[in-house]
Amino acid sequence: MNSLHKGTYLGINKNEQTVESILLSLTSYSEGLESDWHYHENPYFALILDGGSIEERKADSIECVPGNLIFYNWQEPHKNVNYQKRSCNFNVEFDNDWIRELDIDMSKCAGSFLVKNIDHKFIVLKLLKEHKFTDAVSKLTIQSLTLQLVSSTTLSPQPKKKPVWIELLYQLLNDRWNENFSLLELSQILDVHPVSISRYFPKYFNCTLGEYIRKIRIDRSLNLIRTSKTSLVQIACECGFADQSHFIRVFKEN
Repeated sequence: MNSLHKGTYLGINKNEQTVESILLSLTSYSEGLESDWHYHENPYFALILDGGSIEERKADSIECVPGNLIFYNWQEPHKNVNYQKRSCNFNVEFDNDWIRELDIDMSKCAGSFLVKNIDHKFIVLKLLKEHKFTDAVSKLTIQSLTLQLVSSTTLSPQPKKKPVWIELLYQLLNDRWNENFSLLELSQILDVHPVSISRYFPKYFNCTLGEYIRKIRIDRSLNLIRTSKTSLVQIACECGFADQSHFIRVFKEN
């Protein structure tokens, strides 16, 4: 049986992006394509954007259609047949070693299954948006969203009351709003596991880490526009945007 290495799928990858141990890719499949039995060396989520196929597994088979989100645990045997015209998936793959380092137990998850929780689908859609968007905080957002997705799949319990570190994180992001943190740096500063930050941030801030940072930067930039004679180009630079066009694009998004 074939073992497929990281980033290797039956189709052709487009727009690959690696964020540390996470690989995002859009993969297209030709009509009528079929595969032999195989498994992947890493776990991954696949969101079917267009087309689809029939997937055969050890015990059953399913019809993969647009809108389906499928989780594949590592070393789960399967094969795909009868790919439809214009078939395209968005894949979110992550290294097994990375998951182990974060003490996430993926053995609790089934080998592969259709993800029916609509919140999980929206997380993947946000990852797709970040994959296409790409700015200074995209890396942090992609890490956070992926950990949120993975940790929610393991069904670990949520805290009953607001953690103390939430307020500390709020102060940190607002006081040092023009700095680009990594998820690991935030974890070390707050002395909180990266999974906890990723999973519980949206609950208390009603958005992703990246979205919140962008909102703060837009707010600071508006204040500078009102109170100073600084050029828009310089304001964009001071507020952490790549250039004026990037600033305008983020402003419209928010």
